[in-house]
Formats: sequence, structure tokens, C-alpha cells
Amino acid sequence: MRAKRKKLFFLGLILGGLVLEGHLAAQVQLFPVSGIVVDASSQKPLPAADIMVPGADIHTISNEEGKFTILLPAGVYTLIVQYVGFKNDTLVVQPGRERKTWRVQLKPIAYSLPPITITAEKYNEAERVIFKAIQKKEQIWSHLRNYQFKAYAKTVMRVALKRGGKIDTTIAAITETQIEGQFKRPDQYLERIVARRQTRNITPANNIFTPGRIPNLNDDVIALEANRIIGPTHPRALEYYNFEMLDTLMRDRLAVFEIRMVPRSQLVPLFRGKIWLIDSLYQVIAMQISGNSAVNLGVFKDVVYEGKFACFSDSFYLPVSVVTRAKIQMGIPGIPPVYFEQTVVLYDYQVNVPRLRLPFNQYQLSVSPLADRRDSLYWQTKQKLPLTQEEIQGYRKIDSIMVHRSFLNKAVIALLQLPFRMQFWPITSFSDLYHFNRIEGHYWGVGIRWPLESDHFSSRFTLGYGLSDRKWKYRVETGLSWPISEIITMSGGIKVYRTLRPIAQSEPFSRGWVTYMALFNKLDYYDYYEARGVTMDVSLTICRSTTLGMGFSWEKHQSVVTNTDFSFFAREKIYPPNPVIRDGQYHTLSLKLRYDNRRFLQLGLLNVPVFDRNSWTFQLESEFSASRWGSRENYWRLWGQLQRHQLTFWSGFLDLFFLWGQGSSLPLQKQFTLFLPYNNLTKPGTFKSAVSFRRTDDRVWMFLLEHHFGNWPVRWIPGLNRFTSDFVLFFNQGQLGQEETFREVGVAFSRIFTFLRLNFVWELRRQGQFSVTLEAAM
Repeated sequence: MRAKRKKLFFLGLILGGLVLEGHLAAQVQLFPVSGIVVDASSQKPLPAADIMVPGADIHTISNEEGKFTILLPAGVYTLIVQYVGFKNDTLVVQPGRERKTWRVQLKPIAYSLPPITITAEKYNEAERVIFKAIQKKEQIWSHLRNYQFKAYAKTVMRVALKRGGKIDTTIAAITETQIEGQFKRPDQYLERIVARRQTRNITPANNIFTPGRIPNLNDDVIALEANRIIGPTHPRALEYYNFEMLDTLMRDRLAVFEIRMVPRSQLVPLFRGKIWLIDSLYQVIAMQISGNSAVNLGVFKDVVYEGKFACFSDSFYLPVSVVTRAKIQMGIPGIPPVYFEQTVVLYDYQVNVPRLRLPFNQYQLSVSPLADRRDSLYWQTKQKLPLTQEEIQGYRKIDSIMVHRSFLNKAVIALLQLPFRMQFWPITSFSDLYHFNRIEGHYWGVGIRWPLESDHFSSRFTLGYGLSDRKWKYRVETGLSWPISEIITMSGGIKVYRTLRPIAQSEPFSRGWVTYMALFNKLDYYDYYEARGVTMDVSLTICRSTTLGMGFSWEKHQSVVTNTDFSFFAREKIYPPNPVIRDGQYHTLSLKLRYDNRRFLQLGLLNVPVFDRNSWTFQLESEFSASRWGSRENYWRLWGQLQRHQLTFWSGFLDLFFLWGQGSSLPLQKQFTLFLPYNNLTKPGTFKSAVSFRRTDDRVWMFLLEHHFGNWPVRWIPGLNRFTSDFVLFFNQGQLGQEETFREVGVAFSRIFTFLRLNFVWELRRQGQFSVTLEAAM
């Protein structure tokens, strides 16, 4: 991603770290060994040929031009070059003492299939091999406890252009990443980007291309986004696939069976294509597969995986190279498709590492703070795939265009990239720089976070001024965390603030949405009050999923009034008056319990949930205020919410959301609300039908249930079975106070134009009143 702007105060620290790292790297100097692999008979290059050092777990592959480079310390090594269906060749090399480019010519090898005795007539030749693989898998893979690896990923994106009346593709962007990864049974997985670079038209924030969970066809079930795909060695694979033997080849003096797999159903997500299984261990060592029409990967269409696996610890075939090809179709009129090709090389495997510890609920992907500061010397010391001549020229051409483009082009591109670049500036959020509401009017300010955000210290400061209420707002907060043990972390923090706060237990609509709707439609979703004071809190986090917290607040609450009638449009409308609260001192004690076992994908400063497995989120909060603590009001309130993400059938999933709250003698600013549409716009966790805004000081509950079917309803209809929008059925019910009940049912089409969701809702409480609402699907 793009370089972060850092203060000079941290320059010495950064340079010191780089010098230390360079010193450590220099202790083991690596030298390149380069060559090209070709077919001895046709002299055509062989892409994705395997080049490895026996017994050292060092591995790379050749690129599309057959070229390879492998880095080795000084010494004498024997390299093995192999390609399925060809006779292996060996090279004796001396890195550091010779600079020649090797030319490896592999000869095709014929292999005669020996007679096969079929013990069960219901199995054909290919099914017998699959049956053997199923039998052997459990006894082999049960011994795999963990592994760690390094990887290099190169992603090339192309766009279609007309040249001489013909459609051709040209390189539009290139990204490269160096990754370190770890896996621990049963499903703890970690990837960390340690270095990355890209063409200048791609921001570093966009460069998060990594191997991800590579489809390992030795697994029973392979998860690709929301798809759970039955693998070819699943215990019931013979019920889902037809298998056909195509050929028998040779590798490492063992037979390799080339088998075609054909899904028996287009309603169940399955693979199709070819796999290669090796004799003796009966594991998948190569694949060339794609998904059937039931596999829905969103904007990625026509996805094809080509991968190879190598044997480690004499038992486990793990991926060492994978090429993924796809077409990215956004579904937005006027935006052409982008052709995507990613090549990944995985190396330096360490299997069953003693005492390998991964935190519970570990992020699936994170980025090293130094990832965007690696220089060319660093890249020269890391394994990578040589760029082809076309890719080298593409790098130069794109970077030259970006440097010499016109001022107008620079301004437009900078504006488009601004949201991504801001993720790496030391600022809190855009809404801390500017927002608008009917109380403050135009708010201008600044928000700064500690530039070197870490797991143990955080600090933020915001300061701004509302032009309409003519008041300064500020917020200073700092936090520390320290590990008590391997699974327990203690955190504490303090906040000092003066802020305008919405009257709501949570905020489904951000300040950015409120700003947009107020400026363009003269609608302000929330009511507000002013709060100023100090909050101190402490918490314990257990296994990264469970948090226990306690806090105490000394606050002064004050009523505010509507101060502006400004809007760009809808000038004939007026903003509603803001309600009056009970002003005074409020000293409160709060207790919190939170459990969250979701996985997350780290995108810059954001952690985005990854819903590839069942997950729970539970939160319970209580708040107490008493006059003996110096508070104006005696009240208590308790509220909680429960969310369940349940994978169901055929890549579908069920989302359940339940919220409950109860209180006693609640002041207006602490009352419960039900969240309703905002000018026919909705958000997850809100009702979809157009009912008026409500608030209560007694009790509230709401139950939201929806099932996502994917494109299942149209999978069997020719012409529509590639329809990628998500079909959703939902039912919502809630009650506010003692009597008022809301109930609605509806259907929705999600992922329209990739990021929109359209809801068709029947409000049952009001004689089946019908409404249509829109929300973001991402």
C-alpha cells in the first residue's frame, strides 16, 4: 500500500529498525540461481514447472515464459526440476560463484498402466482411486497439527481494448506481496503481509492480495466465501461426483492418476475439472478446477484454479503454487470487466512446529507496519516469481503515465484514492474533519490518532467547532493494554470530552449518512444532547473472543436546540425541534460482557468480518446511576443483543438478530429506541418498513430473522443460472414499551450492482402496508 506520512519524531525509530533488519539479513546472504525450463522436443517453455532443493523445503516455479529464479545461500546444491508427465532433471549449482543462466530441457515420459483388479464392481477405475484416497486420508491428515510458511503473490489485472478491430487485453495494474502464514488445527489461520509493492495506479490500501484459503482438495469441505464445496476426497464424494480416468503419468517414480471430476448436480456447490492423485499416499498433487453454476463468488466470474502440491514430512501434500484466473464483473452499466490473474508461490514450510501458538479468533489477514517501506534490496533477498517482459513493460508504462499525467487526471485519481489513502494518515475519521447536522450546522475540525498504532498503546485527539451552535467540541482519549498470560489481556483507558451525542443506544447511521441526508434532503435522523466529562474503564479480554469490562463516567448533560435551517435542496421543509432533556450531572457505573467468535479481515484501519463459518456475537451492558454518587437521577437500564450467523444448505446462510432492553425511571437521553428506515434507506439491524420514529423509557425488544439463498431460486433456469444477486427472505418483529408492536415480512435482492440491496416489505401491523427500501449490501 502507499507510504504512510510519519512525523520526524519517528524517523529515527523507523530507520533504526530497518538498519537492524538489514544487519540480520546480511548474516545469511542469498544468491540468485536463474534459468528457463522448456519442452525438449518442442522447445516451448513450460510454465509452472517445479524447482526445488531436496530436503530443504525450498521451492519455486517457472513463470509463463518458463523462467525461474531461486535464492540460495553460498554453497553447492542439487536442484530438481520436474513437471507432471516429464522426466525429472537435476542441476548442480553453486550460488555466489557462478552467474550462468541454466536452460533445462525436460523430456516427456510414457507410462504404461499396469493391470488393475477391481474388487467392487460398482467402482470404475477412477472411482477406485478416489475410494483409496478417502480410506487413507483420515489416518494421514490426523497427524497434521500445524504448519507455517512464506509466500509470494503476484496479481495482474487486465482490461479489454479494441485494436485494429479486434478485442485485445492490456495490463492495467500489477501488485506483489510477500506473506508469512500459519495454520493450526482445527481452523486457526493467520496471514500477514510483510512487504508489498504495486503499480502507481493502485494504492497500498488496495493491495491486500494474498493466497487466502487456497482450495486444498485434500480437505473434506472447501470454504470459498459463503460457499461450502464438497471436495473430491470427501467420504461421500462418490455421491456428488462422476469420476473418469483420463491418463496415468509418472512423478518421483510413482504413478500419477489424471482424473476428470464432473458434478452430478447444478444445485449443490461443487467443483468440476481435473485432478491428479499420486499413488501410495493417494493425495491430490495437482488441480485444474472451477465451480459449477451453484458456486457464487460475487463479482468474480469464471474462476479457474490451477495448483500444485508438494510432499512435506513424507506425508502431507501442501500447496506450493496456485494460479487463479477470473473475470471481475461489477455489474454496473458502462464499467467493463477486469481480467484477474494471481500467481502464488508458497515455500519454507515448517510442519508440526513445537509449541506453535495462535491466538483464539485470530485475524485472517493483517499488514505489517513496515510492509510499505521495504526497499529494492529487501525484495532482492526474498523468493519471488520473475516478471515476464510484458509485465516489466506494463510496470514501466503505467508508472510513467501516472507520473506524467495531466493536472486534471491527477486531481480526479487523487480524489478517487482519497478514502483509501486516508486510512494510513494519522487522522481519526473524515467525519471528525467535517460533518453537518441541525444542531451544530457545519462542523469543521481535526482528528489525530497516534501515528504508530500498536496492540499496546493508542491515543486520539479531536477538536472542532460548530458554526451554528458556536461551540467547541473536543475529545482526548488514551488506552493501554498488556498481556497477563497467553490467553488473557488487560486493557484500560481514560477519555475527556465535550461532544454532541445522539439519543440512542447505538448508531446504525453514521455521521456521514446524516450529513448527506441533511444537506441534500433536509432530514436529520437523530435527536441530540450535549455531554461533557470524563470516562475511565478497564477490561479483560479472554481468548480474543470474550471481554469483561467496567467503567465509570462523570458527565454533565445539557439540552440543545435546532440552530440551522440550511440545506442545499428541499428548502421548503423545516427541521424538527430537538427535545429537551433533564439537564444536570450524571455519574454512572457501567458493566459490560461481550463474546464475539467471528473472523476478521484487516483492511487498513478497518476489521471486516469474514462470514465463512458459523459465528456468535453476544453483548450485554448495564448502567446504574444513583444520587448518592452525586448524580441528578436514580435509574438503571440493562440491554443486550445476540447475533447468530448460521451456514445452511447450498451456500445459503441464516442471520438472526435479537435485541432486548429494560430500564427504570430512564431520563430521555437514556431511553430505548427502535431503528427505522431513513428516507427509505435502511441498515442491517433496523426495520425495513416505513414506520415513524419511536422511543420508550420502559422496555424494548426486537427480533430480526433472514435467510440468504444466493441465486438458488434461478439456478435451474437456463440463461438465469449465472444470476449472482442474493435472494433473501426476512421476518422482523419488535415491541416498544408495553403495547406498541411492529411486525413485517419481505423479500430482498442483495448484491445488485455488487453493493446494493433492494427490499420489498409488507408491514403487517398496518393492514399489510407495502413499501420499498434500499440499503448497502456490503
